Amino acid sequence: AWNFEEYAAFLKSFIDGVSIKDPIIMGQSFGGGVATTYAGLYPEDIPYLVLIDAVQKGRTPNWYYKLRFNLASLADWIIDARFVPLSFKQTFLSLHLGAPQEILSRQNVKQYFVMNDVSRMSRVKTDYSSLRMPVLLVWGENDTFITPISRAREIAEEIPNAELVVIKGGHPALYTNTEKAVWAIANRVLQHP
Repeated sequence: AWNFEEYAAFLKSFIDGVSIKDPIIMGQSFGGGVATTYAGLYPEDIPYLVLIDAVQKGRTPNWYYKLRFNLASLADWIIDARFVPLSFKQTFLSLHLGAPQEILSRQNVKQYFVMNDVSRMSRVKTDYSSLRMPVLLVWGENDTFITPISRAREIAEEIPNAELVVIKGGHPALYTNTEKAVWAIANRVLQHP
């Protein structure tokens, strides 16, 4: 389980290794924390940052997060238990991590659950006001527990060159309202000089 800085360093070495110039970095949920950290560590590398229902710095822990982290050992037991039906594990993980239920299979339930350990130890440290590249924030209007839209609105104010686009859906709006999310990205990011 890496922290955001380690994931960002890995991403940097990959991008440099395959010689990608001026990459547009986009991240959803946990990936948004990695993307934010990458932008903070390597700001000269990226012309545009896209954050979609992203993990946030400076958010007030709500009941959802407190419950999620206090129930970690129970969650471990549920995922490891052979007699717990896959459908229950899928529903549990969907609520626990915000992952769309339909993408959780018997093979990847345990892999997705590793994210629980990663999220407990990872914190975004990047100062949003230091980001100078244009930043597009795409958020589900009903994302109130996992990565609250209220905090996204504050982040949009903290970043000097940010735009917030709100679309229908909750935390997995990228998956449940893909057309609108892609439209928002294409009409802003891809049109950017």
